[in-house]
Amino acid sequence: MFDQMLGTAEADFYGHQTKHGSFVFGGSSGFEGCNKDNGTPISSAKTAPCICRGIMKYFPILSNAKIVRTWAGWSDKCADGVAVIGAIDEVPGLYTSCAMSGHGFGIGPAAGHQLAQLIVTGTTDVDLSSLRYDRFKAKI
Repeated sequence: MFDQMLGTAEADFYGHQTKHGSFVFGGSSGFEGCNKDNGTPISSAKTAPCICRGIMKYFPILSNAKIVRTWAGWSDKCADGVAVIGAIDEVPGLYTSCAMSGHGFGIGPAAGHQLAQLIVTGTTDVDLSSLRYDRFKAKI
C-alpha cells in the first residue's frame, strides 16, 4: 500500500502497513468512555467490527481482508512496562507473548517471529532473556 501512517479526523481508525505486508490498525467504537471497569475505559466486542467498518468506508478493496488478531479489554501491562515473551520453563511446550500494553501492534510482528522461531528451533535471533516471565519477584 504505502509507507504513511493513516488516520481519520473522526478517529474511526488509524493504521499502517508493515514492511512484511500486514496492515496494522486500531481505533475506537465511541463506547469506550461508557464501557468502564472500575473507572478504566475498556474496549468491547463492538470495537473491532466498528474499526473494520471505518477502514472499509475509506478502502472498500479491504472489505474481504482477514483479521488475524485483535486487542480488547484491559491494557495488558507489566509493572515495569516491558513485554513478556518466551518459554514458560515449568510447563514444557508452553510459550507466551503478552503485556505489550498497546505497543504490541508495533512490535507484534517481530515478537511473533521470534516466538515462532523459539517454538520451532528452540533459539531466537534476539536475546529474549530480559523479557522472561519470571523476572518479577515478590518483595518478601
